[in-house]
Amino acid sequence: MRIGLDIDDVLADFMGTYLNRFGTPKTDFEITKNVSRVLINDKDFWLNIPVLHRPPVEVDLYVSSRSIPVEWTMEWLQKNGFPCAPVVHVPWNESKIEVLKEYKIDVHCDDKVQNYRDCIREGIFCYLVTAPHNTYLDVGSRRIESLLDLKGIK
Repeated sequence: MRIGLDIDDVLADFMGTYLNRFGTPKTDFEITKNVSRVLINDKDFWLNIPVLHRPPVEVDLYVSSRSIPVEWTMEWLQKNGFPCAPVVHVPWNESKIEVLKEYKIDVHCDDKVQNYRDCIREGIFCYLVTAPHNTYLDVGSRRIESLLDLKGIK
């Protein structure tokens, strides 16, 4: 079983760190604007995001929608002692499906509803990791509160 994991709000507490810096956004566009104009060049922000969840299983791929150098994400993973695995960034709001298929991922974990739906539509088993922005969606047993819920799936 090959496992793929999203980074922000799955492994890293992006939203908590963002809120501490900018306060509650009025719109999703405000978040996008702050990321693309302010945070895109702030390596310290990205390297100091606290860990939210740790995987209890071997990881085969980290895939994230980030507009920063992939090396910063790799440095964050190493700094925080995450298992070594390839790291791929896709452009913001673009599908992760092609990357997941290229790496032959069997199970993916993501917090973004659209990524979850894309995976299900394309036949990739996906868990939706609970975050404040996705609690409205009923996905039954495919919702997990913590990556600890992955124990024993390999």
